[in-house]
Amino acid sequence: MNIGTIVDAAAAGDPGRAALIIDGHIVRYGELAAAVEQCSGRLADSGLAGKRVAVVDVGSVPAIATMLGAARIGAAAALMNPALTPPELRGLVKNAGCASVGVAGESYVGRLVDAGLSEVFTAANLLTDGKTNTPPVAENIDDASITSQVKYALLSHKSTSALKTKVKTVDGVVRVTGDANSEAEKALVSKLAMDVRGTKSVTNDMLVKS
Repeated sequence: MNIGTIVDAAAAGDPGRAALIIDGHIVRYGELAAAVEQCSGRLADSGLAGKRVAVVDVGSVPAIATMLGAARIGAAAALMNPALTPPELRGLVKNAGCASVGVAGESYVGRLVDAGLSEVFTAANLLTDGKTNTPPVAENIDDASITSQVKYALLSHKSTSALKTKVKTVDGVVRVTGDANSEAEKALVSKLAMDVRGTKSVTNDMLVKS
């Protein structure tokens, strides 16, 4: 076992157990393990195995998943203060020997780009099931990007569960299935999915627990 697989046993034994609490939102072991696996696959597909990856974000699921996912492929996440300026980040990236591909929260992408990185991954790029290296900014929003952003929205909101919800997008139409604790949660899932840029409509086939 290394740091990259530290959550696996808990996720297998009790996926619904709380692993993290971020801004009052409980992230469960099953959700965290899935995020770590997706991040490690994305980093590996981008040729980052064995390299150092700059990470600029506040405490977040993508940042933590990147740290653990990087360890799975023999890479190392270099966590950097999001309050630093682009020149300061540029110096850190150079001194740490980081790759030209980094990870950042949505609010900090520009800082890493200005620091000289050629590509910056966000949650929308990392938390996907596919292996296509989606650019962080694009004019056309493809189905995989929509799906990943819906999943991240569900993961981030304290009143929804990404673990209990499956998401599939075809031609901009998002279909969600799974279990909802209430009609209010089901309606919230629909709203979060509809709010994602590129979504044309939402079909919500979630079952409300009685």
